[in-house]
Amino acid sequence: MTDTHQTDPLAESFDYEGSIHRIEEIAALLEDHDTKLEDALKLYEEGVSIARSCMQRLRDAELRIAELRLEDTDSSD
Repeated sequence: MTDTHQTDPLAESFDYEGSIHRIEEIAALLEDHDTKLEDALKLYEEGVSIARSCMQRLRDAELRIAELRLEDTDSSD
């Protein structure tokens, strides 16, 4: 059986835990009432972008787990 899963080098270099930490930092900065509006908008945009990347990485991981389960089922026949 050939492996149809292709490795995305960008996804491999993605630091999920570091991204979550950055989102936490952004949230703390946004909670600070001294943050200027323009800075807050930039931080919010960054946070949304990081969150989207995290969600995509989670979806990719779930898909890969499902593929591995299918491969395991196929090999036990």
